[in-house]
Order: sequence, then structure tokens, then C-alpha cells
Amino acid sequence: MCNLKETSILLLLLLLSNYSSGNKKNTNTILSSQNHYRTNNLPPTTAGANRKPLDSLKSAAKKKLGLSELELKDDTLIIVSSMDFLYYPFGHFKTINRLNQVLKNFKDSIETDVSNNKLNRMTYKSSFIKFFYDDEKKSFEIVSGRITDPEVVFLNNIYVGISKIGFINIFFNQISPAQIKTVKVIKIISGVDGIIHHYYFTNNILTCIKLDTDYLLDKN
Repeated sequence: MCNLKETSILLLLLLLSNYSSGNKKNTNTILSSQNHYRTNNLPPTTAGANRKPLDSLKSAAKKKLGLSELELKDDTLIIVSSMDFLYYPFGHFKTINRLNQVLKNFKDSIETDVSNNKLNRMTYKSSFIKFFYDDEKKSFEIVSGRITDPEVVFLNNIYVGISKIGFINIFFNQISPAQIKTVKVIKIISGVDGIIHHYYFTNNILTCIKLDTDYLLDKN
């Protein structure tokens, strides 16, 4: 009798153990399935999508641009370049006569700042460019500038009034308007020394050019 009771108890314990093990296995299977579902349904990253337009621009850059870096930040395309054009958009002037000859439509006025530095402020209508004669370089270097008049033309045929796609195709090959649709400002920074060109576009037309440098001089 006792043996029968012990045998029954053992059978009951064995059944309970198998039932518990089965439930645990099923629970693990369900959790595993849920985790797999969550992993496969994460929102897709946009990093790859954002890189594609920049990658296509980088690959289309002309050699003369001397492209070092490219970044799209909000509505601003930022280009880091090594081209000399950034320093000398009108040409490289060694003498004041050459400066006045090339910018013959500009009025040249001499200014002296608080540190007794002599600056040449060239003005034409609402535009101006300010130059400083660098004794070490033996040339006139741009300090600052603001150009809003279409008659003022850079060496590479950049001028107020040029279309955005016309501007971008000066430095890149076969760029479509769709690739730069959101761009309203193009900022070109020298990767060598401190000079920056800001090009502002309204309705896909260049309306203003600002030139800035790291010279600690009067820039107005």
C-alpha cells in the first residue's frame, strides 16, 4: 500500500515537472519571436539618405575646387576648399595701380584704423570691397566685402544675378537643380587660411555676396 502511494506521488511530480518545462519553453519561444519583431521594425535611419546627395556632389566636384570637405546644414551648403580664388576673386594685385585698373568702376578711398593700418575701401553703388596691403606677401589682400550689384563680376564669372544651378556648375559637373533644391546659402571656406565667401540665393538667384576674413581690422 505504501509502495503504491509512493509510486503515485512520484508519477504526479513527474507530470508537474514536464508541464512546467513545457510552459517555460513556450514562453521563451514567444519572447524570442517578439524580440525579433521589434528588431525588424525599428524606424529606418535617415543617415544613409542624407549622405547620398552629398556623395553625388563630392564625386562631381571639379579639380579646380580643391574640395576638402562638404556639409549640408539646414539650408546652407558648406564647402571647404583650397583654391586661390577665395583670396583673389578679382585677381592678384601687387600694386595699387593694378588694383585700380582692374576695379576701374570702383571709387578708391583710403582709411586708417585705430592701429594706424591703412586700408583701401573700394566702393561701387551699394557694393564695397576692403583691401589691406600685406608687407609680407607684397600684395593687396581682401579684408571684407559686400557685393549686391550685378556689374561686379568675379574672375570665374560669378556675379549677382547668376542662377543657383549656374553658380554650382562652375565648381561641379552635371549637377541637377533637384540636388540643391533646399540650398539657400553656399558658404565656401578656405582650408588654408581664414577667408570665407557667403553666397545668398533668393528664388534660386544669387542676390548677395559677403566676404569675411580673420583679419583683426575694420571690416565695415
